[in-house]
Amino acid sequence: EIHEGAEGLYLLMEYVDGDTLSQRMQQHPEYFADPKHLLKFFTQLLSCLQCLHQHQVLHLDIKPDNILLTRVSDDVKLIDLGFCYTDSYDQTMGRNDLYSAPEQKSGLQQMVDVRSDLYAVGRLLQDLLLLIGHRLSSTLRSRLEKIAQRSTQTDKSLRYASAEEMSAELQK
Repeated sequence: EIHEGAEGLYLLMEYVDGDTLSQRMQQHPEYFADPKHLLKFFTQLLSCLQCLHQHQVLHLDIKPDNILLTRVSDDVKLIDLGFCYTDSYDQTMGRNDLYSAPEQKSGLQQMVDVRSDLYAVGRLLQDLLLLIGHRLSSTLRSRLEKIAQRSTQTDKSLRYASAEEMSAELQK
């Protein structure tokens, strides 16, 4: 919420007791070696994106430091929407060289769409597979690698068309 007081404008935000994905990956990588935790993480992250996308908002700055996992139930909170791109405010567009889709790196705002966010999710999946892939069954690892590969295609027409589609593929 945005409020105005005697000192000027201020923001009131939810406090989230938890760790960033970066911290969790460094301090507790074994958490993601459990397939149910891995599935829960990506299902909730894609649900966050689905909500944004339904409101014509692209996050465009998805990276491990912009994802929180709560301490109590390990729920996903997507944070830092400061670089979001909307159809009503298109003067800014986030970018992170490790997770940004090729169309973001080109700087052409008219080229980004929901598949740009899904590219970043695919990159996160690749990172987690590098971290814990050897602890997963070869069948599961192979399926997840295919999902990551599809979502990180340079040609965005070959990526998943929506967060729902990618989530459905993960849940198979």
